[in-house]
Amino acid sequence: MIEISQAFNLNFFLTIVGTVFTFGCFLYALKLRKIIGGGSITWLVLAFAYSFILRIIGILYYIMET
Repeated sequence: MIEISQAFNLNFFLTIVGTVFTFGCFLYALKLRKIIGGGSITWLVLAFAYSFILRIIGILYYIMET
C-alpha cells in the first residue's frame, strides 16, 4: 500500500514525462513535417493522448494499491 504523497509524486512524475514527450514529439514533428507529410498537429494530438494515458495509469495504480 502506497501513501497518498507517493501517489501524487507518481502522478506528478508521469505528468512531467508526458509533458516532455509532448514537446519533444512536437519539435520532432516540426523537423520531419516535410518528410512524413502528416503535419505537426497529428503528432501533438498523439503526444497529448499519450500524456493523458500515463496519468490514467498513475491514478489506476494508486486505486489498485489502496
